[in-house]
Amino acid sequence: MRILITLDYEVFLGKETGSVKNDLIIPLNQLTSVVNNYGIKFSLFVDASYLYMLKKLGNKHLKLKNDYNNICANLNKLSNEGHDIELHIHPHWFFSTFNGNKWITDSSHYKLSDLKKEEAEEIFSKSKKLLEEITGKKIIAFRAGGFSAQPTDLLTHLFRKNNIKADCSVYTGAYYNSQSQQYDYRKTCNKELYTFSNDICKEDLNGDFTEIPISTLKISPCFYWKLASRKLIGISSDNKWGDGISVSTSYESIINRLTMKSNAMATIDGYKISYLTRLCDIRKKEGMSLTTIIGHPKLATPYSVKKFTDFCKLYSHDDNFVTIKDLL
Repeated sequence: MRILITLDYEVFLGKETGSVKNDLIIPLNQLTSVVNNYGIKFSLFVDASYLYMLKKLGNKHLKLKNDYNNICANLNKLSNEGHDIELHIHPHWFFSTFNGNKWITDSSHYKLSDLKKEEAEEIFSKSKKLLEEITGKKIIAFRAGGFSAQPTDLLTHLFRKNNIKADCSVYTGAYYNSQSQQYDYRKTCNKELYTFSNDICKEDLNGDFTEIPISTLKISPCFYWKLASRKLIGISSDNKWGDGISVSTSYESIINRLTMKSNAMATIDGYKISYLTRLCDIRKKEGMSLTTIIGHPKLATPYSVKKFTDFCKLYSHDDNFVTIKDLL
């Protein structure tokens, strides 16, 4: 089985964005120190809209200039080591401000679909161009901020204008509706990889784009009760390096997870990595040829890094770790 590990390279998106050092540099050093032992490469979806604003405001704020330079150095190091750099966009950064001390984020422009077509075109093209300038390599794949890739007609328009060949936004079988995020993947094509044209959920054998959905597993409410209890107890190994605050989860989503089985994504984040081996084992037994995993460096913990080490050691013997560019 092929295993694709994708990471969303981003700071926190809530009221406190955290620091570049703790959200990105330190946890990525922890994660790369693991994969370097096994020749595994990540596919990093870099929030280039954030980078664009760091560069734009860097002349006015020395902190942002330093953040931008540190990220550029980090991305070039990762790219030179063979990790795949692709595009991620949280468009609200273009509408947010920095007061000299912290970001004042604008959640009303969290999704591309919140924007006028002309605004979306500008943000997408500027973000992609900057990321290509930083790494000197072509961008061919995209992941929507908050997995909010619908309506797809806007996305495919942007893909065609910017030569994007693949998407990795679909969270198979999931549904979410809040002010910030909105997606409905309950009727998605149930394949580990497929082509599409105008509807991200429907396979088109002659489609222009490749969808690489994040793999999922049905999880019992017991898991989330255990997760909640660990948070209440305050287990030290569950403390993340990231020092920001996430966007709030909707009340409806919390209740659903605590009361019924739900689709959980294959992830290396925090305590959720505890079911990753089971997910991969099930997919191997079912004859799946690809498992796509997501992670967020900002959510890495000592516990998750230890479990990730065990995971890489276990699967590096018989399975083939790939990047997005390997798949296309």
